[in-house]
Amino acid sequence: RMAPPAPSAAAAPAAAGPELLFAPDEPALCMHGTLLYDARVVEPLPRPGGAPPAGPAVEQHYLVHYVGWKKVWDEIVAEKRLYKRSEENLMLKEKLMAQVSAASRDHKRPARGVGSDEGR
Repeated sequence: RMAPPAPSAAAAPAAAGPELLFAPDEPALCMHGTLLYDARVVEPLPRPGGAPPAGPAVEQHYLVHYVGWKKVWDEIVAEKRLYKRSEENLMLKEKLMAQVSAASRDHKRPARGVGSDEGR
């Protein structure tokens, strides 16, 4: 018995590039500083040098628009700053906002009142 012939390179399927986690016009949440903001993915950007190398050496970047903000705030962000718009991530957004609000309240100086010794 003879072994079946090995498939030729021409018959092998072409290696597909890495799939994008976010599609153009997809609603998302984007980390800016310590908060998550509503955003929309405008477009994925090509990786430097054309085809991506094997492994995570070059991270995917996207152009994003922050919903409700002027276009001047649009920015290019790394994929690690983007979050899918899910119930879990919307709750995280609210939790982060509450933490920042609480920290802001805790750090406010009390207003100077009449009769206070402050500034004397």
